Amino acid sequence: TEQGEAYRALCVIGCDGIHSRLASRLCEASAGAIQRSALHHTGHIMFRGVAPDQPPFLDGETMISAGGVGLKLVAYPIASDETAGTQLINWVVVILSEKVSSEHPTGDYDTFVSAEDVIAAVDGRLTLPFLDVDALVRASPRINVWPMT
Repeated sequence: TEQGEAYRALCVIGCDGIHSRLASRLCEASAGAIQRSALHHTGHIMFRGVAPDQPPFLDGETMISAGGVGLKLVAYPIASDETAGTQLINWVVVILSEKVSSEHPTGDYDTFVSAEDVIAAVDGRLTLPFLDVDALVRASPRINVWPMT
């Protein structure tokens, strides 16, 4: 650790991105046994947003995962305003696309795109009878984008 403490474990899971502090520490500790260059882009791009003031979908408590390998949507409520009858909805769209991948080559979590960029990448392929995906994306004030490794 930064405080000089050492821990032993059978497994370490780091979910802090392509510029991972954990991976950097492991590389330092292993004197190059783990190569950062071994990280490679899978061809998937992940878009993430949070949309306020949305009407509840389905029963208002459900997480959905729709789509398949080339295009997937995950959405779920993270807060409700019972008085207004609306919810704060977290959503992620994952797209397999070399075109989109080349347009967003960084692994930074502080890279943003417009709602129209996401809608163009989805290209009408996510149609759900209980959720207006385009409206959900457009309602999000900030949309992060990063390649999956």
